Amino acid sequence: MQAVILAGGLGNRLRPITLEIPKPLVPVKKRPILNHHVAFLINGGVEEIFVIVNIAEAADYDRWIKTWSDEPWMARVRVVYEKESRGTFGSLQTVLPMLNKERLIISNGDSLMDFDMQELIRSHTQGGTLVTTALGTTEDPYEYGVAIIQDGRIERFTKNPAEPNSGHISMGLYVVEPAVLELLEDRIQSFEYDVLTALSLQKENNGGIMKNSRFYECGTLSRWERAIKEW
Repeated sequence: MQAVILAGGLGNRLRPITLEIPKPLVPVKKRPILNHHVAFLINGGVEEIFVIVNIAEAADYDRWIKTWSDEPWMARVRVVYEKESRGTFGSLQTVLPMLNKERLIISNGDSLMDFDMQELIRSHTQGGTLVTTALGTTEDPYEYGVAIIQDGRIERFTKNPAEPNSGHISMGLYVVEPAVLELLEDRIQSFEYDVLTALSLQKENNGGIMKNSRFYECGTLSRWERAIKEW
């Protein structure tokens, strides 16, 4: 199985740290977030990983490759440089020729997570949808948006605590069928907002609730600090 890590964001909410280092390379427990994320994917059965980054940060990622070149998992990682930002879904055009047109994992590169990947894949297979979103829990779910689920399908996300919901948030990791990549068009930029919203309306977004999961999105200084303390 292949995976694509979307790591081209600017990390504006984590400034001034990200003025010096890309957000996926910010350390937690003395290792870059990206290291933790790659190890998680490989332990979950992923065999090849593409990391899409902004070409403006090429020197940082070249240094990352050299620093961690002795790690066994580095042989499975390919860093792909994107010349211009086209959004999270548009970025996939950069690696499309390298994908094997089979089921793949798409994930955000700024988060720490821990759950049974095979359980998520089983949920996806049983659900029979084009996409399955990994759902987990966090202390402040309404900052992210909480999934509203009907018959196992994600209808949408809400930030209104008074609205009936599942209590689970998206962990930014998705099992995706190759047919989804056929939707690639220049006008579609966001995987989360454009693609997943459309698939949810078509009842093609399965909610994969991961029990006993851990999740830390390190997009702000306070969330990064909590990850360092608790991971």
